[in-house]
Amino acid sequence: MIKQQTLSNTTKIIVSVIIFCLICKGCLETTTDIPITMALSTDSLSFPSSGGQKSFTVESNTNKWTVSSNVSSWLTFSPDSGQGNGSVTVAVAPYTGSIPKSATITVNGTGVPEKMINVTVSNETPTLSLVPSLLSIDAAGENKTFIVRSNISWTLTRGNDAARTWITLSRSYRTIRDSIAEIEITLMADANTGSSPREAKIAAYGTDVHVDTVYMTVSQAAGTYLDVSTTSMNFSSNSEQKDFTITSNTSWNIISNQSWCTVRPESGAENKIITVSVDGNPNVTPRQATLSITAGNLSKQITIIQESISSSEFSNGIVAASDYGSGRGSQILPFQIYNARQLKKLVDDSKSNTFVDIYFELKSNIHVTANEWSPIHDFRGHFDGGGYTISGTLKSSSYIYFGFFESLDSAHVSNLNITANVSNEGNFTSTSISSAYTGAIAGESLNVTISNCKITGAVTGGIAPSKNTGGVLGAGNESTVIKNCIVSGKISGGKSVGANGLSYTGGIVGRIMGEITDCTVSSAQIICGENDVTTYTGGIAGQNNNIINNCTNHAEVIGGSNVGGIVGSNWGVIHTSLNDGNVSGTVTTTGGLVGLNNNYNDVHIYDCCENRGFVNGSWANSNNQIGGEKGVEPCPDKHTQRN
Repeated sequence: MIKQQTLSNTTKIIVSVIIFCLICKGCLETTTDIPITMALSTDSLSFPSSGGQKSFTVESNTNKWTVSSNVSSWLTFSPDSGQGNGSVTVAVAPYTGSIPKSATITVNGTGVPEKMINVTVSNETPTLSLVPSLLSIDAAGENKTFIVRSNISWTLTRGNDAARTWITLSRSYRTIRDSIAEIEITLMADANTGSSPREAKIAAYGTDVHVDTVYMTVSQAAGTYLDVSTTSMNFSSNSEQKDFTITSNTSWNIISNQSWCTVRPESGAENKIITVSVDGNPNVTPRQATLSITAGNLSKQITIIQESISSSEFSNGIVAASDYGSGRGSQILPFQIYNARQLKKLVDDSKSNTFVDIYFELKSNIHVTANEWSPIHDFRGHFDGGGYTISGTLKSSSYIYFGFFESLDSAHVSNLNITANVSNEGNFTSTSISSAYTGAIAGESLNVTISNCKITGAVTGGIAPSKNTGGVLGAGNESTVIKNCIVSGKISGGKSVGANGLSYTGGIVGRIMGEITDCTVSSAQIICGENDVTTYTGGIAGQNNNIINNCTNHAEVIGGSNVGGIVGSNWGVIHTSLNDGNVSGTVTTTGGLVGLNNNYNDVHIYDCCENRGFVNGSWANSNNQIGGEKGVEPCPDKHTQRN
């Protein structure tokens, strides 16, 4: 009994031990099986180029975790450590680069592998535009706004020189680059006082990133405008009329401050030609008037200057000779002619003095109204017109050789303008010479150079069986050179009385044995002498016996026989010259270039010459260039067209 009970107790003890051990084993197994873990809510974060903030979570049972990154210049995070579960905020700065960029965030925990998050930032295409692309501005000037739309830094410029004078901008640059922004700019435009609309460009370009430059056009209407064709007008001492032009788009009025100076009309609107009339000046001093032209708040003035009769007019019974203005007659100190009295001295002195190698210089415009002009006789010096003008009328019935000079011998005349009408009114039919030589500069020249002269008055030859009439010269010998002269007056060859009349008529010279170079004729007409049986009429020369080079005729040429756009009768050489005036011949040998091109070995007209005018008359070849005999030849120095 006792043994049985003892066994039972032992069994209980063993069972208890086993149960305890099992319990302890279970406890130990439970503690060993709890793992240490860490997880992140994402493995990547993406940001736009503007940057910003985003968060991720950490789920972990580790006692500590830390956050780090491989960049710090543009990426930050908070907090940088924790334990258990937590949230981390990531901040990225705005990005202005042209390619995407990336970084790595690493999370480390005790007893667990590290975790990584890939952070990417996208690039943004640079944007720059102006809105609108066109701004219209009122003529009176105004302020208007426009928008610069961009995500980069930029600079504005007034893109052309015109804009810099009448446009101002309230802002011209931006230095910050971020997301697209719209910046309002004020454009301030001045009033347009011109006669035409105007336009300017505003340009925008990126200052740190290359983008195409963009433009905005600014257009402004024309405002009320007023303009006049001149600010001063000069009149001779005679009663005279001249015109000027008003250009406007509104109504206007004109007031003269002097009774001797009047205008017609005195008022009007828009564009108009105004005629100014002045009474004759009886004073011994010049006088002045002012024309005031007004249109609303706009105004213009024209100064009217009228010469005195004693200082500038060469007229009957008034002008007495006086000493020259100054000078010694040398090339360095020429005698200077300022007025009609001093010109009269030259005229008078030339009757007894040929002025061999003496120098004269014209220093003022002179107006001639004498009933009989006595030309400067047989001049053998140097006369520089200084660009001044002889105006009025040069006429005489007494001189076979007639012009501003009677004749020139071993002389030089330059820079002289003659607007006076030159008329040889003499009848030389019964004289022993039976000829008349007429030109605006001189009737005849021997061994002379005439350069840079301008003839705008009409030239009319005399009455004689034989006449030599030209815009510059009547006739010139083989040592005469005429260059860089312009003739725009009507040239008429005079008149014959009786049978067998002969005339040489040309825009530059009637008959030339010397050289004509770089001269232009734009006269209305060049007409041969009346009642002449034989005529030689040309746009440049009636007859050429030497060289004509690089000359142009625009005038209509009218003659009987031997009529040409350049030369009536050619005994010399014609090179690189043009005719575009119409040519008419009533008898024979009419050509666009030459009427009669004489058939001799040393006579040539080359194909570097050109005719563009209409030819009406008798001619020898199909292209209307030559009227008779020898034709056009190839240019020897390979010129194929007129320069």
